[in-house]
Amino acid sequence: MKLPATAKRFARSVAAAAHIGAQQLRLRSAIVGGAAVAVIAVCVAGEGATPWFVVVVLAGLAVASAVRPDTHVALGFVIVFAALWLGHVDRRTSPLVLVAAAGLAVVHIASAAAALGPPEAGLPATLVAGWVRRSGLVLAGTAAVWLATVVMGSLDASASALLTGAALVAVAAGGWLLNIRSRPDPTGGL
Repeated sequence: MKLPATAKRFARSVAAAAHIGAQQLRLRSAIVGGAAVAVIAVCVAGEGATPWFVVVVLAGLAVASAVRPDTHVALGFVIVFAALWLGHVDRRTSPLVLVAAAGLAVVHIASAAAALGPPEAGLPATLVAGWVRRSGLVLAGTAAVWLATVVMGSLDASASALLTGAALVAVAAGGWLLNIRSRPDPTGGL
């Protein structure tokens, strides 16, 4: 029986997965784990029952992203997830937004890191440390923007552009300062 080209590529990917290194295995597990965290967050935050078929599609995309992190499948996961969140969650400032954002960040970061080299290759410790540091900054900035949104939503400011601009400048300045302070030591230290 002749297999289509897509099935052949998938079969090669599964065969290659048997030869991946421990670090790649952790990264690929993080892809699926981050996706699970994000999907659980949307299920808990949503109104009513989450459509089961969308959860199945998301699970399939997460597994496919882990098998082939060097493709755009993770982007497909993010797009389907965003559509589900926008259509299923009414409370836009729910704290579960942060949980979902963290899950999506893990999917993105782990996919990008796993795609940097062949499955049996490892990443240098300095590279991983830099990515962890920058990812922490992004998540901290995400939490700051969420908090600013919640606070501004509770004020009776009737859509003040000045207040919005001031909050965004404060968050951007905080991110810039954190980035400056987290740069590696040029002498080789972290």
